[in-house]
Amino acid sequence: MAKKIKNTFEDVMNAMFKNEEAIDWNGVSISVKRTIGLTESLDFVKSVVESCFDDAGVYMPELRDFAFRTNVIRKYTDIALPVEAEKQYALLYRTNLYGSIIDAVDEGQISVICQAIDEKVVYECDTQ
Repeated sequence: MAKKIKNTFEDVMNAMFKNEEAIDWNGVSISVKRTIGLTESLDFVKSVVESCFDDAGVYMPELRDFAFRTNVIRKYTDIALPVEAEKQYALLYRTNLYGSIIDAVDEGQISVICQAIDEKVVYECDTQ
């Protein structure tokens, strides 16, 4: 008689799909997660929204895309972004790094995160 093995949630999920893949970006191997978990998703939304408001609570929409891109890199990859915002900006807007990564990420999850960011921004603007 064969042994019955109790599968964990992680075993089942790993068997269903591989969540990480290595992409080659200009000769550099980057590990990209296809999806992130609930806690990471909530942190992603919070980080983007907080980045878009100054200390006085004024909404600065010009920062949204930059904050979104940095969070895609931080949450979905193993890349350590430079500390300086100017260097981050150069990496995200003067190279095709972001495009290479976003192509490997689950489109449905990114869409839900974008919607949550939009709704949270509206909420924050309405309650200020």
